[in-house]
Amino acid sequence: REPKAAAECFAGALRIREATLGPTHTETARTRHCAALVDCALGQQPAAAQELEAAVNSLIRGLGARHPWSLQARADLESLHRVMATPRPTARASA
Repeated sequence: REPKAAAECFAGALRIREATLGPTHTETARTRHCAALVDCALGQQPAAAQELEAAVNSLIRGLGARHPWSLQARADLESLHRVMATPRPTARASA
């Protein structure tokens, strides 16, 4: 229940930041980063990866590749790509 409510809040905040600051502003990117992490918690990894990629690009452009926010967003994106590349075990039907 909480991740879904958080996703709704972040979606609203992201719309406001995009409208007021622009889609590539660093504060918009931070909100996009947080929203993507919530998407991960909801099992929406492909959408989260796309949003994290956009956040990483905006943060690096605005703050530089060595800024802590850029580093964290990039680490989260790399971690998500590793998880997405790892096959998940399938459940076995009991006999």
